[in-house]
Amino acid sequence: MAALVSSGGLYALADRSDEGHAAAVAALSQAGGLVALAPVITEAVQLAERLLDEAAGDRLLGAVVGGELLFQPLEPRDWTAAQALRRAEEGLSLTDALVLAVAARLGVETVLCREPALARAARRQGRRPLPEE
Repeated sequence: MAALVSSGGLYALADRSDEGHAAAVAALSQAGGLVALAPVITEAVQLAERLLDEAAGDRLLGAVVGGELLFQPLEPRDWTAAQALRRAEEGLSLTDALVLAVAARLGVETVLCREPALARAARRQGRRPLPEE
């Protein structure tokens, strides 16, 4: 099954100069595909446009429109689970908590991420963060 991707993981894939780019590309080949949430896509596009250029953000959006990234809608229960995760996991952003909540709901074991707090929380849940440290 495909991996859920975080904002940091998606940005690292888009930015060839990012120190995590090569590891993210290798992780993508291991994962076999990526599932993205709307907040993840929004954050990654904003990062790409701010740190790279508008065309980089447009390429990320194009990956969703073109089906290269699988889009997973949020459900009301994901927000409840994310709220609980944020209380339990120090430093976890709302978007990262949503990634873990959806991973749990869908039974996805792999998360492509660059955020240390998300990687730690994923490991505590028995999930596999990629790239591995």
